[in-house]
Amino acid sequence: MIRVFRRSIPPLLQAIFVASILAACMVGPDYTTPQVETPDDFKHAPEGGEPRADPLTGNWWLLFEDPVLSRLIEDAMAGNFDLAASAQRIEQARSVARIRRADFFPFVSVDPSFNKTGLSKTLETGTGGTFTTWGVPLDVAYEFDVFGRIRRGYEASVAETEAVIEDDASLRLVLQTEIALNYFSLRAFDDDIRIVTRTIEVRRESIKILKNRYRLGVISRLPVAQAEAELQSTEALRYSLSRNRARLENAIAVLMGKAPSEVSLAPDPLEDAPPAIPSVLPSVLLTSRPDIRRVERQMAAANARVGVATAAFYPQVSISADVGYASGSFSNLFDVKSFTWGIFPNIHIPVFEGGRNTAELNRARARYAEVYALYRQSIVQAFGEVEDALVSAALLEKQQTANQEAVQSSEEAYRLSRKQFEGGLINYLSVLDSERTLLDNLRLSSQLRGQRYLSAVALVKAIGGTWEARPAAVVE
Repeated sequence: MIRVFRRSIPPLLQAIFVASILAACMVGPDYTTPQVETPDDFKHAPEGGEPRADPLTGNWWLLFEDPVLSRLIEDAMAGNFDLAASAQRIEQARSVARIRRADFFPFVSVDPSFNKTGLSKTLETGTGGTFTTWGVPLDVAYEFDVFGRIRRGYEASVAETEAVIEDDASLRLVLQTEIALNYFSLRAFDDDIRIVTRTIEVRRESIKILKNRYRLGVISRLPVAQAEAELQSTEALRYSLSRNRARLENAIAVLMGKAPSEVSLAPDPLEDAPPAIPSVLPSVLLTSRPDIRRVERQMAAANARVGVATAAFYPQVSISADVGYASGSFSNLFDVKSFTWGIFPNIHIPVFEGGRNTAELNRARARYAEVYALYRQSIVQAFGEVEDALVSAALLEKQQTANQEAVQSSEEAYRLSRKQFEGGLINYLSVLDSERTLLDNLRLSSQLRGQRYLSAVALVKAIGGTWEARPAAVVE
């Protein structure tokens, strides 16, 4: 029965059948995501809060309930040129994967030809003459992926494409958080400028009073000169703050892909405390942070490259064939008698490569080990960034509470010093000292409020911002 079956199938089809069975084999290590131990919770996790067991969803900037911030981020996502370049990098990576996928299919081509040759009549091999050949062959070539070299190469290309997509996600998160950081820094400067401007107005009024008292002979010229010096110093401070604010506004415009002259943000000092950003479990970072996901995909690609290098030690089986017409005259080119065909099986068995394949395998394994180390380091770095953001958020809140008490005390000290100066009990230098202390504490309060907003954005960035599951297919 077996002999009848074998005789009924041509040898070529038998070879194709056997090669197809062998194609199920695939050498090299199969990839599995490395298991990484993570702590149960963060050291500086907020007390009383329940950390999320899944990443944030939706647009994270909506937590701040600031329509201006939302508009800036949305405009930046649409107009930033780095994102436009990133989109083209994704398309390039997908094209490379499509090129690798093409190796799964036969290569088919039609190569029409015309040859006219004249041979010498003095040769012993023949009488010579002129010969014409017309040909229309259909050429087919195919490699049987017996040991998975092609499949591993495609697997690596797909993983590399996914890594480029994650790099794009990381760029988007950086862009969003940079817009937010610059925006809240700008609003913190607005608050600082408001405080300094109010101080300038108070000092101008004080100078008017001092000048009147000087003209009446109640005080000497010294308090007037001291007050004028403080006023000029405060005005210089306001120019410095305004310069820094303008630079932040310019930076926001550049991130949006616009010229600075096209973007103008009205002053809007920070007043309220930032919203509470929900924390996550440490294990969530492995899937929520795009930089970790990118390195993990690079690790998968490196693992597949090990398979490609391993397959180089095994035979490569391919077949080529042609079928078509060939004739010395175009008039009978497509005649039945002009039909031609040929089958050319080939097997390449590596015997001696001068150590090339071994070196390539060692390189691929070393690359995987390198990316694995980078993967572990990215996880450790992520834990550190989250801890930094959490401890900053907690201690800045406590620091601002303490500073509020300092502001109240310095306001009282300033009022008392003014009364004592007017009563002739102290000199004006003591008034300036108390006024300077009050200004410093008010500015510190403003700066702490801004830092709290910045730490909230830093926490969003550290936990990966918004993460939404992507489809596994990256090559259409």
